[in-house]
Amino acid sequence: MADSKLADLNGGVAQVSGTTADADIMYIEDGGVAKKVAASTLKTYVSASPTLVTPDLGVPSAGDISACTSTNMALVTPDLGVPTAIDITAATGTVTSLTLVTPALGVVASGDISACTSTNMALVTPDLGVPTAIDITAATGTVTSLTLVTPALGVVASGDISACTGNPLLTLARRSVEAGITADVGSVQGGSPITKDVNQISVCANAGDSITLPTAAAGLMVTIINNGAQACDVFPAASDDCGGGANTAVSLAAAANITYQAFDATTWFAMS
Repeated sequence: MADSKLADLNGGVAQVSGTTADADIMYIEDGGVAKKVAASTLKTYVSASPTLVTPDLGVPSAGDISACTSTNMALVTPDLGVPTAIDITAATGTVTSLTLVTPALGVVASGDISACTSTNMALVTPDLGVPTAIDITAATGTVTSLTLVTPALGVVASGDISACTGNPLLTLARRSVEAGITADVGSVQGGSPITKDVNQISVCANAGDSITLPTAAAGLMVTIINNGAQACDVFPAASDDCGGGANTAVSLAAAANITYQAFDATTWFAMS
């Protein structure tokens, strides 16, 4: 059989004189020409100079290129867009073109500006309003327009008016009063001591039951009213004299009254 291409041998089976060739016969291609060999003795043929054709891989859409190498790789800078926010605290390198934009701080409602600087700061006088009360004891400076309002002191219950001036309105003085006193049983100095300006004895069961005046002091005035059933002994305080001698009582009859005025530190004078 004349040499022919392997593709013309009907899938590798040749027709010889109208019959199928020996099943042991196979054909291989050698340089574009079919060669007949025995399948049982088929050896491996290696071309000494094969022509290799680089496959067209196309453009990979994805893949792992960590182990790939190239001497002519075109790197394309990715389009990162404009970041809206980024943390550069750990960034390194040199920035050759960085545009810094002053943030719009708006109006600061509160904060510490002690370390702030400015060459053009507009200071606005705060509206303090009208204070209803304030302590100005430590204030300094000059007040050019101050309206002083006389305070309403009301009624002073107590105090030293020795340095006061003006025209005070004097009213009737109210003296301290104690009513319902029970005279001390027995004539004893120091019993039922008097502590008020006007004193009313309501019980004096026995003649000679007693009361005792306060310690004399120049200017003191004491009134005693005896509404008890019996005469009452009125004693001075220790070492004082109320008309009967030092430490000696004076009798005050029932339904009677007496007013004592002290003119020194030990002596009372009976006014009525």
